[in-house]
Amino acid sequence: MAKFYKDYLTFKDLIDDRVLVRLSQCLELIKGSEFEEDLISLFNFERIKDESIAITGLSKVIKSILLRDRQFKKMDLKSHISKVTCIQNIDVNTVKLRFNDASDLGMTFIDAKTAYSTKKEYFEGFYKMDKFANFCISEGHFDLLQENIEYLNSKYEDSNSHIKNFRLLRDQEGEYYVRAITSTSQYYDYNIRFSLFVTIIALHNLIKSTGYAFEISRCEYSESFIQVYFQKDNATNIPNVGTLSFVLEMSNDEIKREAFKFSGLFTLKTSDSKNQVNIFLKPKRIKTKLISIRHNFLPSTVIEQLQELSNFIEEAEKEMKEDMIELNSIKNPDHLRFFLLRKIESAQNKELSQFKPQIKETLDVKIYKINELLLLMGKVDEIVTDLEVKEYLRYLFYEILRDKKERN
Repeated sequence: MAKFYKDYLTFKDLIDDRVLVRLSQCLELIKGSEFEEDLISLFNFERIKDESIAITGLSKVIKSILLRDRQFKKMDLKSHISKVTCIQNIDVNTVKLRFNDASDLGMTFIDAKTAYSTKKEYFEGFYKMDKFANFCISEGHFDLLQENIEYLNSKYEDSNSHIKNFRLLRDQEGEYYVRAITSTSQYYDYNIRFSLFVTIIALHNLIKSTGYAFEISRCEYSESFIQVYFQKDNATNIPNVGTLSFVLEMSNDEIKREAFKFSGLFTLKTSDSKNQVNIFLKPKRIKTKLISIRHNFLPSTVIEQLQELSNFIEEAEKEMKEDMIELNSIKNPDHLRFFLLRKIESAQNKELSQFKPQIKETLDVKIYKINELLLLMGKVDEIVTDLEVKEYLRYLFYEILRDKKERN
């Protein structure tokens, strides 16, 4: 079975990459894309293709994404559910589906293993039988499950509401995987490469018009997901704590129904005689409206949305800074350390469970300074390898520090 990857490029990995990136080099990100000509036209790319963009870490991020993306071929197959059968149980989270009409992809049929949550989506989304399917699989009644699917397929073969878009991956060994099931309504495949390309061009235009400077402080990505953190210059120094910097986060999840979006967060850099850490802090809600680009937006609408980046950065940075600027006034940081420990112990996040013992051991130490709390947060972030848990921690860290006055 293919090994789906989750890669991280940290600040340490990226800080020495100061290569100027020529915009014409970025075209490789959208080479062969159905949107290539549209984007070249909408961005008036011929006018700017020979210009360069100076963002520390960008060259390495582009090369890493392109290299990894070649491990899988991505394709979509439109199919009626009656043309899909379940032919094999692989394990508790995986079954193999057969697409009996794959003529759109030039094949008679395709066998594909379910990945991520598509096993449940397949059983529950069409025939509301996920619990029944799990029962049959666990009790050794797979043949009964197949009989029920075949019966229901025959009953619904004329239903237009049972036509779906199956998002497939093919690995280098020729195995297929179903990574998502989506509707067949108007849907533009704004994938990882697309989102990175339009973000680069939008930032290039923003840098030219505002004089802002950015560096990539972190990049996290898989074959279906990306988060890139563009840290803005002009950090704010907080005495005895560290430096606070605004970060523009670009994220895109090809599996979920959402398209890609831009959010605001902060990095708080602090150090002691031995360590230096960058803590990511993310609010759950801010008044400033996020820039969110849906899959049903026309490419021209995408470009219009990106023109709001400057306003978004200015408003979000101002709003969020008010929550963080007085960290040096905290009198008893150990109360916050204890509160963080209790929040993690009581968290219901299932993916966090595997990391709890090591996190609790890390946080079980008395501290006296706020930067010691931040260093502990950095150690907790290093312990966690799951992307969704890291996102949970960023919200939690922000909450702990934002509510400092109440717990001081």
